[in-house]
Parts: sequence; C-alpha cells; structure tokens
Amino acid sequence: MLLAGVGALIFLVKLLFVLWPVDVVFWHLRRIEEKASRFSAGMSLTLLFTLNRFSCFITTDRPFHICMALQLSHAVSDGIRRTVSRTGGILFFAFLAIQFGLQISANSAIVGLIPPEAAEQFNQAAGITLPISGRVSVVLFISLMILSATYFVILSRTFAQSQSEMSRFPATLSHQLGRTTIFALIGGLIITVSIMFGTVLLIVPGLFLAASFLFFIFAVAVEERGIISSLKRSWDLARGSRLKLGILVVMSAIFGGVIGTITPLLTLAGLPIAADVVTVVLIAAFFVPYYAIIASAYLQLRGQEDDQNHPAQNPVNVSQTPKL
Repeated sequence: MLLAGVGALIFLVKLLFVLWPVDVVFWHLRRIEEKASRFSAGMSLTLLFTLNRFSCFITTDRPFHICMALQLSHAVSDGIRRTVSRTGGILFFAFLAIQFGLQISANSAIVGLIPPEAAEQFNQAAGITLPISGRVSVVLFISLMILSATYFVILSRTFAQSQSEMSRFPATLSHQLGRTTIFALIGGLIITVSIMFGTVLLIVPGLFLAASFLFFIFAVAVEERGIISSLKRSWDLARGSRLKLGILVVMSAIFGGVIGTITPLLTLAGLPIAADVVTVVLIAAFFVPYYAIIASAYLQLRGQEDDQNHPAQNPVNVSQTPKL
C-alpha cells in the first residue's frame, strides 16, 4: 500500500510549513538531498540481486532451478493496455475522486485542529478545504481511507482479469468485499511498518521487503486468502524476480520524491489550490497504471507457477501403442 505513504508525505509537508520557517524547511530538504546523493545506487542493486538469488536458493519448498523469472517489459506494456481500457478509465476517475476527497479532508482536518496562533499562517497555504470542524474532517479522512482500501480490492480484481475481459468488471467484484477490505487494511499496515523499519536499518532491506510484498493485495483480493497466507503468497511469487520488482519500487519512490518537491514549491509560489490539484492528478496518473503493471506481473508469475506445478503431459504416440 505505497499510496498511503505518499498521502502521509503530502500531509506532513503541509504541516511542516505550518510549524517551521521556510528557510529551515529548505535546509532540511537540502540535507536529505545531499545524503541521498551519497547513497550508491549500484551497491543497492547489487545487494538486492544477492538477496534475491540467496532467498531463492535457501528455500526448502521450492528448488533453486524453478524460481520464476518476470518479463518486466511485457508487464509494463500489458499494464498500460489494461489502463487504457474502459474499466481502466472508470478506475482512474474513481481514484481521482477518492484522492481529491482525501486531500480536501486532510487540509480541513489540519485547519480545524491546529492552534489558533498557527491557523492564520496555514490558512494562506491550506489549499482546498471544507467548512467543517476538525473532528468531522478526521472522521471523513478515515472513512475515505477505508473506501480507498475497498477501491484497491476492486482495482486488483479488475486488473487481474484476462486482457479479453477488461471491457467489463468481473462478476466476483463484490464477493466478501468487507472481509477482504479489512484484511487489506491490516496487511497494508503490517507491510508499511515492515518496509519503514527495513528502510531505517539500511534502505536495501526496505527495498527488498517492498518488492517481496507487492502482490499482497492481489493475493487478498483475487485469491481471497487470509493476511498471513497472502504475505507468504506474495513472497513466493516474488522469489526470483525481486530485482525487477525492485525497479518498480524505486520508480514509486522517485515519484514520491517528485511529489514531495512539487507540492511545497507551488505552495511557496502562493498557489496552494494548484498544488492540491496537480498533486492529486499526478498521483492518479501514476498509480493506476502502476498497479495495472503489478497486476500484469502477478498474472505472469502466477501463470508460470501453474505451469511448473501442472506440467503438460507428453502426447501419446499412437504408432507405438500396441494393438489388441
């Protein structure tokens, strides 16, 4: 659930401009940029590759030679085709509406909850708000977060269809939707905490865990597994392809950095409403194709696993069959 992290980033950036002077904010942004520039991308990918191969080798229930390999270019092209379908367009605009609701409720919550002495300063950079109290805004924000989890269950079930069925939503769209949404929320929280902890340790463990759990939402929504079973399922599917899946994770991290730069710059320019609109549109334009690509990768690896578990039988040679 990487999107929750992006939403939290936007929320914290707005709060940051309320509590800290602008020059302090830029100083910290520069320090973060300097630290990031010192980090060796080549070393990170090397370590990720080593962890990827090692995890495949030491597994007891899956021999090393049958670890599945992802064709990332096919997943990207297939994911884009899924995005531009009729259902993909509907999912895009639904996601856009949910994200606008989250952004507006977050702004309204901050305006309603911050101390009065800071309210005047923040109101100038609040963006789009609603004339409601801070408590109501928080309730609205939490409700929309739950709706967002439900949305991702629907998105996963839709994008995990075969390409020929992408013109319509699946018949199982609402099957056990409440239960699946709860599992998605709890599992997403577990994954987020794990990735954050791994990132704090050495960055690479966080990247490794993020790549390993990319398919969690599909295991929950499509295969209707439990939380622990879905975590294990995602881990198994990612085995042997974590390096390529790590590229997708890095893409989302770079996008988060871009959003974290655009939002304060537009706010500083005196365009807080434009900052909200641009941020929400960019998030929708990135994450809907992003999850379509992950869905395509999921289908690809699941299909390879099915082929390995149920190999095609050799055809019978009739000429060698003894006659009765």
